[in-house]
Amino acid sequence: SYGHSILDLFQHYASLLLAAATNTESPGPLQFSAMILEITSLGFLFVVLLQENDASFEEQIDEDSCPIDLYDILEDDEEVAKLSPKEKEKLETCIVLEEKERSTLSFVEEEEEKQRQFDESGDSSVNVM
Repeated sequence: SYGHSILDLFQHYASLLLAAATNTESPGPLQFSAMILEITSLGFLFVVLLQENDASFEEQIDEDSCPIDLYDILEDDEEVAKLSPKEKEKLETCIVLEEKERSTLSFVEEEEEKQRQFDESGDSSVNVM
């Protein structure tokens, strides 16, 4: 018998699970899974350490980013002549994105200005009795 109530049965079941989990001679499936995950994690650690180069993350060039001197590059005919078609296309895309961002910012600023003017003019028309 495992006790007089269901709680006694659960207590016995928990003690059996604890005994199986801490058995060093015969590891259970959870211990085996944990060991596999640990070995896999260490494998990935070694791969990262082997492939790590001297450049830090901040020093690496982001190929998708737009250059700061975008308009200066496009105004200089010599620089434009040096660019590949792919680089020219990237710069044109950067210009389109920047123009969209500027138009969005100007729209937001106009809306804020309208709201501020409305708020200022709206206060004077309120009658208090």
